[in-house]
Amino acid sequence: MTFFPIGDYLTSFSQGGHAMAYDLRRVSWIPWRRRSGAVDWGPPATLVDDLRGDPVVAIAAPRPDFNGALQELLIGLLAVALQPEDDDAWLERWNAPPTADELQAAFDALPPAFDLDGDGARFFQDHSAEDLADWDVIPIGQMLIDAPGEQTMQRNTDLFIKRGRVARLCRPSAAMALVTLQTYAPTGGQGHRTSLRGGGPLTTLVDPRVDGAGDSLAHQQPLWQKLWANVPTADQWRGEMVNPGTVRPADVFPWLAPTRISDPRQGRKTTPADAHPLQAFFGTPRRIRLELSGPGPCDLTGREDERTVVGFRMRTYGVQYLEWRHPLSPYYRPSGKDEWLAVHGQSGGVGWRDWLALTLRAPEADRRVPARTVVAFSGRSRQARAPYARLHAFGYVLDQMKAADWVE
Repeated sequence: MTFFPIGDYLTSFSQGGHAMAYDLRRVSWIPWRRRSGAVDWGPPATLVDDLRGDPVVAIAAPRPDFNGALQELLIGLLAVALQPEDDDAWLERWNAPPTADELQAAFDALPPAFDLDGDGARFFQDHSAEDLADWDVIPIGQMLIDAPGEQTMQRNTDLFIKRGRVARLCRPSAAMALVTLQTYAPTGGQGHRTSLRGGGPLTTLVDPRVDGAGDSLAHQQPLWQKLWANVPTADQWRGEMVNPGTVRPADVFPWLAPTRISDPRQGRKTTPADAHPLQAFFGTPRRIRLELSGPGPCDLTGREDERTVVGFRMRTYGVQYLEWRHPLSPYYRPSGKDEWLAVHGQSGGVGWRDWLALTLRAPEADRRVPARTVVAFSGRSRQARAPYARLHAFGYVLDQMKAADWVE
């Protein structure tokens, strides 16, 4: 089979036209914190706005898990839309970032995979509304990973995190919650699949320091530098392709095709041979469709929206990922086994005792390896003139289906 560069193929796919609804490539759904301290809401291309003046330095979502999931999503979007071919192309972008208009044009060239509430394919949601029509509507607050579960509420043991705190979300908050659940999905009972890295994986991002900026100036560094530092090149993901060939949009954005269900009787698992390596950033283990309602305020942000999200339908046996190696997570191999598993957070946080295994290929490299993004940047840092970098590690600590902690 002939391999077509993903950017060219997806661009040709998108030119057929599509009636846009709430298109997350263009609407102002991400809260950005600028160097001045101001918080602006804007589309993803705001990331590179005013880099020489008052640049974006962080995401200012209402929850830390949203901040983490949005950073991962943006790294994936940059990898698909800009697709640096190799380290030289990556370095060229590092030295000369795109303008906001150029980045917006690159996002616009992607397929129509970003409608949150349209009638067709929906962003990070199940392909077919009909398949979920007979399933009960779940209150939207249950989409938050730390929300009390059904058993907790039945036993009336929701002592610290109460039920009913979140009954309505604006569409931006609903999009953040959806991405976060799909990215970090915990065990949810029989048939509710965990994320591509298992429930609550630990993420490690390289956070480079340039121009001699030390920790005291860390909050002033453009977020673009941090996210671009973690973008994989085509050389990297091409080496991971099991079946190089024609790239279908659904190989990257799985919600553009019928779900690869994992029902034990007639389903199937999804391995790297069944998709494009960049699907690692866009996994959909949960079969979800949002339920929208009329206008109102958001219970997380207080922002008014003309359409709000009050619930969602969720069906069992979504995509079951197997044998994937996510570029943003460290991995370990249990003694006596061949399978590599993503490292997960532990209560007590991430400290200096964890530094060696998260950053370097230690003597036990046959048993534990750092994230591929960490290894890749260590080879680029000299050319990028980034004298040193911090490691940003974060993720959930889960006790089966319960969120025990968020470590960062």
